[in-house]
This record gives sequence, C-alpha cells and structure tokens, in this order.
Amino acid sequence: MLEMGNLCFVRFGAKHFALYRQWCREAETQRWLGEPDEQWLEYVVTAAGSFTWMIYVAETAFGQVQVDLFDDDPHQASIAFMVAPEHRKRGYGIDIVRAALTQPELAKVACFHAFIEPENHASVQLVERIGFRLLHLDPDEHGFLEYVYSRST
Repeated sequence: MLEMGNLCFVRFGAKHFALYRQWCREAETQRWLGEPDEQWLEYVVTAAGSFTWMIYVAETAFGQVQVDLFDDDPHQASIAFMVAPEHRKRGYGIDIVRAALTQPELAKVACFHAFIEPENHASVQLVERIGFRLLHLDPDEHGFLEYVYSRST
C-alpha cells in the first residue's frame, strides 16, 4: 500500500496529457473512460470549478483524480479517478481517493458523487470500501450508478 503522506498531488497540466492519454488507451481504461481530447485538457486546466491532479510517489506517477464542483452548489462535487494500469489491483486507488478527499482546495465540499458503470466492479468496490453509499439501485439515464460520500465541513 502507498502511504498517504507520500502521495504528491500535482495540478494536471499539458505536460501530463501524453501519459494520461497513454493510460486511457489501455483496454480496461478505454472501456470505462475512453480517450481524452484537447477540449477535455482545456477544461481541466482552465475551469475554475475543476480540480484535476496527477498523483505521484517520488518520481513515479500512480494515478489521476478529477473533482468538479457542481455549478449550482459548490458544496457538492463529482469525483473521477484512475490508477495507472501498471499499478492496479494493489489497493493504491483507495489511498489515492482518500487523499483526494482531503485536499485543501476541496475543504468546503460536503458531498462527493461518483458516477460508475455497474459493470466496473473494481471502482464500485473501491468507493464502497471508502464509505461511499449507493444513492439509487438502478442506473441513471446514462447507465451510471451514483455513489455519494458525505462529510461534515
């Protein structure tokens, strides 16, 4: 397991795009996320309500997290995450997501929403282990299950 104190959150920038795109081309990732484009990059780099990080331990990139504040309620946000393909199935995702929830930029967020395809068992298990709860038994109109993690701010 990674030690949360060793995780370094680096704001996502153009210099990270090639590596992230490479991760997204891996078959399992492609299945859930698809491939990012220049429009996505522009959004995560410039949008005031978007916080996107590459996660490092020393010089090694372990994952990526994106948190987007809700337009109508900045105390709520969606969270998406990825563990680098070569580091999966070792519990690193739990450490990465837990650490993301404690980032200072997100201190006023009281409720995080994760939207996950029902077949994405690894992500479902990860958010459930952290304490996210399933909001509705049936997927939404886009085919996603909505998980919610609430905290007091």
